[in-house]
Amino acid sequence: MNHAIQLMSQRPAMKYGTLFEIRPTGDMSEIIQQNEQRRRS
Repeated sequence: MNHAIQLMSQRPAMKYGTLFEIRPTGDMSEIIQQNEQRRRS
């Protein structure tokens, strides 16, 4: 998480006060699988 904050702080938009929300990601495998099934149908 600290690494993500360091990377985002280097973005030019941060100088202008643009807000970003950084959240940890969960397990996306189930969502990806459901998405693939929808695309196949």
